[in-house]
Amino acid sequence: MAASPHRLRRGSPPYIHRFRLPVAAEVQCSVQGYARGARWEVPGAESGVVTLQVDGRYNQDLVLFGDGIHAEYPRLLGCLPAGAHVLSIDFNDALSAPRVSDADITAAAISPIPGRDRDASVLRRAPAIYWRDLSDPRETAMTDTPLVLFTRTTSAEGRRSIEYHLVSSHEDEGTPLLGLLAKWGHTTDIEWIYRVTPADETGPGRWFQGPGHRTNRFRGKTVLGGHPALQLTTRHGMVTDRITGRVRSILPPAIDLPHDEPREATMTRFPWTYQVSVREVRRQVLPLIPSPGDPREYLYLQFRPGPIRPRKARLAFEAGVRLRGEADWRWSSLGAALLCFAGHEAWSTAVRIPIRTRASDIEVIALRAEPAGSFGRRCTVRTALFAALLLDQHDRATAVLRAPGPWVEIAAGTTQILWNAATGRVGASSG
Repeated sequence: MAASPHRLRRGSPPYIHRFRLPVAAEVQCSVQGYARGARWEVPGAESGVVTLQVDGRYNQDLVLFGDGIHAEYPRLLGCLPAGAHVLSIDFNDALSAPRVSDADITAAAISPIPGRDRDASVLRRAPAIYWRDLSDPRETAMTDTPLVLFTRTTSAEGRRSIEYHLVSSHEDEGTPLLGLLAKWGHTTDIEWIYRVTPADETGPGRWFQGPGHRTNRFRGKTVLGGHPALQLTTRHGMVTDRITGRVRSILPPAIDLPHDEPREATMTRFPWTYQVSVREVRRQVLPLIPSPGDPREYLYLQFRPGPIRPRKARLAFEAGVRLRGEADWRWSSLGAALLCFAGHEAWSTAVRIPIRTRASDIEVIALRAEPAGSFGRRCTVRTALFAALLLDQHDRATAVLRAPGPWVEIAAGTTQILWNAATGRVGASSG
């Protein structure tokens, strides 16, 4: 169901893709293409934007990166009736970067998901995300751009809830870069934006994360067959159900992320997200604040959570890396307690290392636990190293190790080795 490559520019004929649905269905469209000459790290040349119409009506807009970033572009078109349909894709000159004048669409594939399919309800409830327009209608095409949507499914008292999380390319306000790297292990912005309890969605069972990280009841409208409409409203990923913009995108959930995996595991599955994010950092942040260093100067670590005893206890964690030929450890917190992670869930961090470090240069990875509060002095926790990643010269994430390591028990006030290159196993180190 793919069409021939087609170049789009101002005034050119649109890319046309015709398809037929045997029954009414939620429809997913996977677009392949790129903006010619676009470079996400260059001001004024960040991206190209194309507009999707279905049967002559506006559907959404799509940000295309340059051909050096092999991104994936799945989008939901909404619930469409049975019969013949026409998808058209036009170059949007007004929303594209000034130095980008055309784009190539190489293919488009249509995947109908009938209503009886078990995934249809999750797709149908995925939010339609309206672009931010605080100072420029093009904002979302050049900064804090939605990249991937994923879900987490929870169950409490027999009631199942679905939470939708958005990975955006960065955040213009909020946690500074050093904190993003040390405390969260990413340069993106990852926020839950919408939560629904299907058994109660006609009542109070719909929520969104609004300004100030407040959980608010959703009272807004739905579009395209049931997608809740959410407006990007702050410079650090918050939304509202009051729509003020006209431009939108509807991303399908890429995965339902298990709770024992950190949010950043989504980025590991879609490594192009690292490329987009670190190039935005290079364009916007590093010219002003060079001290955290380039994102390629870090080893990115992801951890699985385990039970903590006693349950009321809290620990603060920092990760350490020792390189071959070095006697000293390199620590994620840089000696600042505020840069340690404190919590019970899966988490990530990053440790600064020389930019040309190779996977074979990493000798030992360890984790240190310190009490966080009066309940933490005599507690222990089980955890495991989930993944370790480096960025190559093209800003692509490459795995030092990706298979989850064994569970290790760490007591408050101690350091435990989670990975040793010589043996591939764990070993203890007193702290």
